[in-house]
Amino acid sequence: AIGGVCYQAFYQRVLSTATDAQAKITCYAAAVFCPILGIPSILIGAVAASTNWNQTSYGSPSPYEEGKAGMILPIALQHLCPFYVSLLGMGALAAAVMSSVDSALLSAASQLGRNIFKNIIYKGASEKLIVMAVKVSVVLCGTAGAGLAMMTSSVHLFWVISSDVLYCMMAPQVICVFYLSRWVNYLGACFGFLVAILLRILIGEPVIGLPDLMPLPWDKIQDDGTRYRLFPFRTAILLITLGTIFLVSRLAECLFEKRKLGSEDETDATCQEMKPMNKEQTNTSSD
Repeated sequence: AIGGVCYQAFYQRVLSTATDAQAKITCYAAAVFCPILGIPSILIGAVAASTNWNQTSYGSPSPYEEGKAGMILPIALQHLCPFYVSLLGMGALAAAVMSSVDSALLSAASQLGRNIFKNIIYKGASEKLIVMAVKVSVVLCGTAGAGLAMMTSSVHLFWVISSDVLYCMMAPQVICVFYLSRWVNYLGACFGFLVAILLRILIGEPVIGLPDLMPLPWDKIQDDGTRYRLFPFRTAILLITLGTIFLVSRLAECLFEKRKLGSEDETDATCQEMKPMNKEQTNTSSD
């Protein structure tokens, strides 16, 4: 039901809509169509799992036994399909990947160039200087991405981890923007983001060497000492972040209103002291 809420492309499309109503309709449509669009992937995985790879050009052992489950789509296209289907499939796959890559690259570069450089580092930057900063950000982000891809045997791993992070940290922000905007503010958003980062770091991620420091219910310790998580901690972080954003926003709003009312009371008291006396008071004072 959450659709593609944990992917960067979702936020990019939703936040680029003209109105809040269009963004909400996009969310509802994604919740319906994303599971449907995921059916072909399930079918490809089921076919690959039931294939006797000894009877194909791939041979034995199977891709799963070789740890190549994350590459099953190109392997299936190459070894289980006719040549023309494989050619068209590879071309479509490359086009889809490049579309997502350049979209993410330009998005990250524009955020660094405008949101950080223009709004934080140098607010008086000209448009020409901002464009230059975006170009430099493209080079830096591309270099960092290429370096990360060369450090691991599976780019799919980074895709999963980035989805994990976005689901825990960004999904609550987007939900608040579109559905709770009347009750939240930027202070709550900042606190919620920090809480989400802290919790995700404490829970850890073994695949990237991040130690698991926070025990959770239903944890199982395997024979090699690694911790196997059964608790749905990602959804728990999302809910905790939502609660943090709401509570901090309400607290900040109450403190602001209290301070504002206090200032108004002080102003009224000062005005009352400075207020001219009425006729009867003036006569009493004269007497």
